[in-house]
Amino acid sequence: MLVLLVLLFRLAQSDNTVTFLTGLGKITGLSSTVNINNVSYNYHVFKRVPFAKPPIGDLRFKEPVPHGMWSGTLNATTFGPSCMQPPINDPTVIPDVSEDCLFLNIYTPESSITSVKKSVMIWIHGGGYNFGQGMGYPGEYMSVLGDVIIVTINYRLGVFGFFSTTDDVAPGNYGLWDQKLAIKWVHDNIDSFGGDQKSITIFGESAGGWSVGLQILNPTNKGLFQRAIAQSGIGNSLVALSPVARSTAVRIANALNCSDSLSDITMECLRNRTATELSKASFKAANQQLALYEFSFIIAYAPVIDGRFLTDHPVKMMNSLNGSSIDFFRSLDVIIGACEGEGSLLMGNLFSKHYNISAGIPSSYLCDHILPSFPVQFYNNNTRIVSAVCKKYKTTESIEQQSMQAINFYGDAFFYSPAIQSLNVHSRGNHITKTFQYMIQRLINDQSNMVPWFKEAGHGYEVIYLFPWKPLASTEAKELSKILILYWTNFAKTGYVL
Repeated sequence: MLVLLVLLFRLAQSDNTVTFLTGLGKITGLSSTVNINNVSYNYHVFKRVPFAKPPIGDLRFKEPVPHGMWSGTLNATTFGPSCMQPPINDPTVIPDVSEDCLFLNIYTPESSITSVKKSVMIWIHGGGYNFGQGMGYPGEYMSVLGDVIIVTINYRLGVFGFFSTTDDVAPGNYGLWDQKLAIKWVHDNIDSFGGDQKSITIFGESAGGWSVGLQILNPTNKGLFQRAIAQSGIGNSLVALSPVARSTAVRIANALNCSDSLSDITMECLRNRTATELSKASFKAANQQLALYEFSFIIAYAPVIDGRFLTDHPVKMMNSLNGSSIDFFRSLDVIIGACEGEGSLLMGNLFSKHYNISAGIPSSYLCDHILPSFPVQFYNNNTRIVSAVCKKYKTTESIEQQSMQAINFYGDAFFYSPAIQSLNVHSRGNHITKTFQYMIQRLINDQSNMVPWFKEAGHGYEVIYLFPWKPLASTEAKELSKILILYWTNFAKTGYVL
């Protein structure tokens, strides 16, 4: 039986390439080796695998359409482009962007084609719903060390993935639908790569964590995956959804001389603009929208309640404690957690305002400049919230302690509070699934502090230990990487971390 399986799926292998037969056609990927702690591991990688038709022309601002079969043998030896996203300071980081970007990458241990199917982990990248790409996360490390199949995916970002008129004209959430279709593609096809479609885990960090948190509240995903890991973000976070989608859409229409009625005429006009024109206009519109607040917490292009993917606000879903969304959530094994210094994101916001963050964040700045925008954006401008939060996070201790209190406010409000609520809801009721929480507390000696008074593990700190895109310098760093990968992949295989 083992020989037959190998002949069925692995048609050929050279020194550098390997060809599999799938239900969609033949596919040629790379056979390679990775050295980890002076031990060599062999693996296969299949890059630029299309799961949807290019979302261009009439398919712009619409749910993705399955790609279907390909003709001939698919060349999966080079990465595809990243999805369209705003320019960043270093163009070499994301040198190739395109609307035609709905691809995924599959990393398998060399031994994946056996009679024993391997568990599968699908990574949803972060980047505030506006930046990032699947290829930026080398999946071979987790694959070979954990003996699992790793899949990294692209999904539409920014205006292309989350433009919304908040009605039926352009409902939005296209990036979430892309993720969902990629998950379904993996479920339907991973068997050809030696994967077990009954043992699939989705995991992601930051906006990837928010995305995981929203996917696990969509009951139409039932059967597509069995476990989920939400890192530094969960769907019921206040910042997981955009409260300014429609007003931002008006600004984009005006910037491109399209009707601001946000009608079908508007959409036809926007679909006729080039991707570059739309990207530039959307970047300008978002900046204008966020400039309305002295201090902005929100993301202009993000998921919305569309009545289909999201039928209600995730916070309300969690508060209800029942319903099909919560039932599906509780049917999954989950890990939900964060780094202790998640509020480090606040420092990035302050840096953009040219604030001297090294000098610290005094209580006067927290209470008079940062907090007043908080209830405006999330609590109908209830000013009592400002005084209550100011009182809780104000301290008469050192400026270093006060600065950390400002960081803690941000982390508590947008990361820890929603994570704890999700964990509590998941662990209630009569069900047999597992609930885990994690926290990463401190820096280790291969990472430097952003500022002298900040000594905690900041937002996204753990990702490099799961996907080492550069060599880990210290023994302690290598050990942390080994432990995290062990916990995550054990969970994917068994539902337990040990």
